[in-house]
Amino acid sequence: MKKVIIILDRAHGEGVAGKESLDGKFKEWQASQSTIEKLSKGLEKLGIPCAVTVEETTEPGFNERVKRANEAGDGYEVPVFISLHHNAHDRIFKARGSEIYVSRRTATKESKEIANIIAENLIKDFPEMPWRKEWPDRLEREANFAVLVGTDKVKPAYHGVLVEFGFMSNEEDLKLLKSKSFMKRYAESLLYAITQICAHFGAGNFTPEIRVK
Repeated sequence: MKKVIIILDRAHGEGVAGKESLDGKFKEWQASQSTIEKLSKGLEKLGIPCAVTVEETTEPGFNERVKRANEAGDGYEVPVFISLHHNAHDRIFKARGSEIYVSRRTATKESKEIANIIAENLIKDFPEMPWRKEWPDRLEREANFAVLVGTDKVKPAYHGVLVEFGFMSNEEDLKLLKSKSFMKRYAESLLYAITQICAHFGAGNFTPEIRVK
């Protein structure tokens, strides 16, 4: 059995209501797609197995996302599922910052380890972006997102995390998210975290020259 595969899950789909900035200029699915494209190229260059759950611009649905991820991870000892999002609230609630989620009901030990590695890198690489905690002694939060817990029709066969990087509804965060150089750094930070995840699970000793300074 092969060791590790990275399964990248794009946020939502074109036309899904509410998944954009208040000015309508920042589309969550487009930003997520751009990051996944950068990550896919970096992972290919490093020789790290990678798959994506959504090729089309439209939303395939939660059942299909989980099904595709399960199929991609079949035959791998550690299928790592990373869903990439950007948060939003209404105009009154001025929340900002980033967070990472694991399943509230079914989080595996591996998913928590994956979440911790990604969180530590994002906290270190982006001091300008506050980190949102649910508990004082833990970096990950918990939620029952369908891609993490599954649906009545299909259950995950992978170790899943969901990243919410910044709030599209917050002016300070949005200014950062609209910056190409900032988002390039985000992809680089995730890529470096993935090499650490692979090494953690014994899949290689990667030393890419991509560290965010």
